[in-house]
Amino acid sequence: MLQEKRISRCTIAGNLEFDIDNVPGYEILMDFDGRRILDSCYLSNRVTLSGTWEQVVLLSIPVVLEGKVRGVCGVELSELFFNMVFPSVESPYGNMVTVVAPIADKRLLLDGAISGKTDGTYFTTDGTLLIKNGEHYKTYSDGSRTYFGNHIVIPKAVDGRSDLTLVTLVPEISYQSSVAKNRTFWLCGVLVFLF
Repeated sequence: MLQEKRISRCTIAGNLEFDIDNVPGYEILMDFDGRRILDSCYLSNRVTLSGTWEQVVLLSIPVVLEGKVRGVCGVELSELFFNMVFPSVESPYGNMVTVVAPIADKRLLLDGAISGKTDGTYFTTDGTLLIKNGEHYKTYSDGSRTYFGNHIVIPKAVDGRSDLTLVTLVPEISYQSSVAKNRTFWLCGVLVFLF
């Protein structure tokens, strides 16, 4: 366990456990004010682990002993993990993808996002998607790509960062293809019935 901030400043080959300069939200968590620890977790935007190719989101909480913050403990949620846990799911409207992304001003900020497997979804974690409300679903678009879906907001536990969302998306192009197939099927059925 890390006893004090000055002790935790040692650096071993860029390892996050020992180099607090590379831990997103470290200073915020060290200023923990005694609320429930559950209310003080920090979920980072997507970062690249130093010395690796791996993209991760870091979930961290303060380590408290006798009412004083002694350090930070956390776990990394890797993109590889998300790909295994959240595969793209086939639906009648096309493959769905699950994404955790920061949200601000009705925009999904994909540069800080991490996604499940994206097979057949044309989805990449770059850029920004504007969110527009529909009657039963939301539309997420950046002008060149559009998705239908819905999201829930994971409220920020600490100040100084955007809320995060859990989003499920279906590419509009897949949905439109499914609708066209359905219409063709019904039209052929009507024509067969009439003749």
